[in-house]
Amino acid sequence: MENRKEEFLKIVCQSYLIVILAVLPLYYIPWNGYYKLGDTKYYLYRNVSLLCQGIALLALCVFAVSSRWTGEHRIFARSLAEVVKKSVDKCRTHAVTTAVCLYGICALLSAICSPYGSIAWNGEREWYMGAVTICLMIGGFLLTAKYGGSCKTAIWLGEAAFVAVTLIGLLQKLGYDPLGLLKGYVVGDWEFTHMLTTLGNSNWLSGYYSVMFPFSMTLFHRAVEAGKKGPTLLAGTCNMLAMMLLLLQGSDSGVIVACTVMGVCFWLDRKQTGHWEVYFLFLAAVALGMCRWGKWMLYLGTFDILLQDGIAKKLAAWHSGE
Repeated sequence: MENRKEEFLKIVCQSYLIVILAVLPLYYIPWNGYYKLGDTKYYLYRNVSLLCQGIALLALCVFAVSSRWTGEHRIFARSLAEVVKKSVDKCRTHAVTTAVCLYGICALLSAICSPYGSIAWNGEREWYMGAVTICLMIGGFLLTAKYGGSCKTAIWLGEAAFVAVTLIGLLQKLGYDPLGLLKGYVVGDWEFTHMLTTLGNSNWLSGYYSVMFPFSMTLFHRAVEAGKKGPTLLAGTCNMLAMMLLLLQGSDSGVIVACTVMGVCFWLDRKQTGHWEVYFLFLAAVALGMCRWGKWMLYLGTFDILLQDGIAKKLAAWHSGE
């Protein structure tokens, strides 16, 4: 019974992670383009989270009742003192899980006591960062922490989606729109300078990269540690393109993300012989890529697509020698 429960919940968890890591970043309604993209992605996230977490919770209840009837586990016969003691011990050994749960409790109390009513629960329109979203994120964290396992399929599909998002964004900076997201807009429109790839505005893109870029650089870091040239070259190329987009997308927070991640990599490998050389080669490749991309943008006349008030245009102009 216990093995069946573990296997079923792992399938639910892995399916959930595949949707969140691989489907959600690329999801959009083709005929809508960027119109209500935030709503579109939120509804997918909310509905999938409610479905998968609801199934997991229902399965736990069913297996708990079944185990009681079959006499495998007398979970309902435990004394209150034993339950409290086990909870305290778990909190001591799982500090991160405890902190996340306390954060959820604070969010719920804040929403209950808030005078803003539904806004406190659902969040502002197109942002949806209310108590409901926070609880869904915490539920996803708990489900993944318990039943995620290695999740190699979800990890590699998420990495593939990350690369696809990056390539779409870089092509848009050259004036190409492979998915037709900018159809109906012209150079100079707000959408041309602020909306990018399948994620929406540059701040949303930076938020996505603040999670996925460190995750992707971890794969690169492990490949370097293992001394595998093929995976190192592949992961390095993917992350080189990702860092280029972070430097070109117009939000200064993206540049901060890129610099912070590289700083952590250098710090972690400060005592490892040969690792710094790989990171310097990586940064040199990024600089060369920025130089070429800047020259291509000059040649294609797409510099106006970059934000006028961010660091991106200055970086591209500097790297292109203008």
